Amino acid sequence: MPERYFSSQERLFRYCVSTCVTLFMLILAFFVMVISLNLQGYIHKFSYSKNYLLYPAISWMCDEGQYFDPSGKGPMPLILLYIPVILHVVIIQVLNKIYQVVAIKLTIWENHRSPTQHENALYVKRFFFEAFDCYIALFYLAFIENDIVLLRKELVSLYTVDSVRRLATETIIPHLTRKASRAIASKENGANCNERIAKDYDKDAYEQFDDYLEMIIQIGYVTLFAGAFPLAAPLSIVCNILELYSDMFKLTYITRRPTVHRITNIGVWSLLVKGIVLLSVFTNLYIFCFTSQQLMTYAPSLFTVIPLEAEEALKSGSDHVHVIADGAGMTVATTMMSLEHVVLFLVAVIWITVPETTHAVEDEMARREYVKFLETHGKSSVGGISLMSVDSSSVMKAATDSKE
Repeated sequence: MPERYFSSQERLFRYCVSTCVTLFMLILAFFVMVISLNLQGYIHKFSYSKNYLLYPAISWMCDEGQYFDPSGKGPMPLILLYIPVILHVVIIQVLNKIYQVVAIKLTIWENHRSPTQHENALYVKRFFFEAFDCYIALFYLAFIENDIVLLRKELVSLYTVDSVRRLATETIIPHLTRKASRAIASKENGANCNERIAKDYDKDAYEQFDDYLEMIIQIGYVTLFAGAFPLAAPLSIVCNILELYSDMFKLTYITRRPTVHRITNIGVWSLLVKGIVLLSVFTNLYIFCFTSQQLMTYAPSLFTVIPLEAEEALKSGSDHVHVIADGAGMTVATTMMSLEHVVLFLVAVIWITVPETTHAVEDEMARREYVKFLETHGKSSVGGISLMSVDSSSVMKAATDSKE
């Protein structure tokens, strides 16, 4: 009987179908971003993309005196002004939940060889989709509109609302649920152990992907747009302290206790972090040279300042724009490429010279491996080596010689 196997052609076909489905969902997310930017007044009649991304049927709500007037001259500005951002965050979460179901089914259908490959494929799908949802509006403002004021405003809004959402959904709402469950439990003091175990099993399963993704997305906010919002780094420290207690509360009272699995690293997440760090080199240098006025501060002769009319200044958030002076485009581009090469060289030097695991950790891991080997094969298998004062090379050499 011939051996059954999954052909590479069939696997490639399924990869193509998954890519097409994901692209369709990304187009839908992009459409949501366009509607959100119209509602917030970031796409207006003075925008570079006004010919194909401006929808007057929606953008009129951001005109002066209307519901979502960015200048705060509309009705109830302290409330209505934040409605578009809140709607954007809520719709992003709905799309993420929908794509979560789609991604799981697609990954199962792709029929990966091992559980690790299956998990990595699922994580990569969900990360790129949710990262696209979170960053696409920021990339548009930074690299299409080149508007540092609107970029900073949108970044602060998304970062703040998303942080509040995480605290509300992981701390406040669960806390209210816990108080309600305590009131019910006070009436059931006679519950036996089996009933308590059953209640614990009825809790939602812990999903580590969400916690990992929150940290990775936060790293993107901090690093990709550091030139536009440097305050994101210290704010992230505060948010992470609150997140620590929030996750502690969630793991203790909201979800079932996860099964412990011993692993050597964080897997594909490490590659995603490295990718974000490399991408941040290019995004921050572009912001430094083109979007913001940082390079103009050091080399004003390379740029020309153009004052804006009152209406256009109200829409853009600034009374002027800076453009590259005639004949200086090549100089600015060369400056950006030179800085990019220098920064990438420094990144490479750090990655090569600074080990991911310190020598002390390597020695301790080798010592534990040696102890495990002694417990398995007996102390007579290896010559006498002190377990408290060894280095990794001697331990591994002794274990290897004994196995031979």
